[in-house]
Amino acid sequence: MISDPALEGKGPLLTPGQAASLFGVDRRTVTRWADRGDLTIIRTIAGQRRFRLSEVQRVVEDATRLRVHESS
Repeated sequence: MISDPALEGKGPLLTPGQAASLFGVDRRTVTRWADRGDLTIIRTIAGQRRFRLSEVQRVVEDATRLRVHESS
């Protein structure tokens, strides 16, 4: 996880690869979701994409709940 001093106190940030691991998808899929606006992108000073761990966890939990609900 990456922490940017300018974003201090807002939680850890993930690279696209780290976020993809949590979702269980390819890194390019996470990038597409971000480009579509499905995930919030945070840009580093160098212009690299980062994602808030808290948002990724929330989306994973929501998707898990939806799958459990649909199968009941």
